[in-house]
Amino acid sequence: MNFFKNRLLATVLLLAVVFGLTPVVAQKQLESKVSEIEDTIYDWKGIWNRLNERNDAAGNLVSIALDYPELVSETETLRFAHKEMSDAIVDDLEDMYEANEELEPAFQALYQKLLNIELSDEDRRAIESYQNTFNGAQRALESAANDYNDRARAFNQSTFHRFPADMFASTFDIEPAEYFGPVSTDFVEGSARSEVPDVPEAPDPLEMPDAPDLDETIGNFVDGITDYVNQTVHDALDDALEH
Repeated sequence: MNFFKNRLLATVLLLAVVFGLTPVVAQKQLESKVSEIEDTIYDWKGIWNRLNERNDAAGNLVSIALDYPELVSETETLRFAHKEMSDAIVDDLEDMYEANEELEPAFQALYQKLLNIELSDEDRRAIESYQNTFNGAQRALESAANDYNDRARAFNQSTFHRFPADMFASTFDIEPAEYFGPVSTDFVEGSARSEVPDVPEAPDPLEMPDAPDLDETIGNFVDGITDYVNQTVHDALDDALEH
């Protein structure tokens, strides 16, 4: 009976440790994934730097246009869009995207107006340089946005549409990654639904031994449950978070 009591106590303690540590590990994995996604925004090739390049070019174009009072309307429009981008660039991705959408036509309108008036040679070379920088940064931005959105989509699908990651995400208030620009929700959710993970099969029921072998059976049962819980939880988490 002492052996039985000791094994039962060990089982309870072991299961408490297993189920106590699993949420901690899951939380760290999820938070690490969130950090990785957010870091890509501020990578030197990422969205944030590309938007800054475009906004700097817009500000420089405004500084040229201020010397030409006949362009006051277009200059003020771009200056306002430049300020909106400066404010948005420290905010969320949706604001950044919308500010960039407003910046584009305002920049191009002022640039075209500058082309049609008499400029000094220095100013003409400057506006051509700003135009090249502005357009080049947009091409790089599109590439950076596609890379980021792919990562965000993969994270959202693996975290919020797969067990047990979805359970832990809800428990720890992990929010879905935000997309840069319009991304079809139907496409994202549809893709996730088509990737339902395999549900692990339940273990075969243990055969009840004869009474004299009760202590050995309890020991095997404990080991079996421990191995199964550990393997199932870790395999499911790895599969969910690595895709």
